[in-house]
Amino acid sequence: MNTLEIKGSLFDLLWSVDDPQTLLKVREVVLELLGKAQKDEADWWEELSPQQQSRLDKAMADAKAGRNLVSHEAAMADFDARLKKLGDGN
Repeated sequence: MNTLEIKGSLFDLLWSVDDPQTLLKVREVVLELLGKAQKDEADWWEELSPQQQSRLDKAMADAKAGRNLVSHEAAMADFDARLKKLGDGN
């Protein structure tokens, strides 16, 4: 079996798997075998659009400066109110 055939057979095996947890485990094993450290923080960041990255950078800067902060209690009260509204069918 040549390199291309091996890659193709691996792709076929992975394509048949639908369970995200299994795929994550396979990914972890492959990264370990390749000697690469898994960096979850970088993974999700790279999946964001430049606009999303920019908005998150601004939100972090605002939070560090004490701007636009909402207490946990206020956020939970808002969440509960919205959930109740959904439950009432509105």
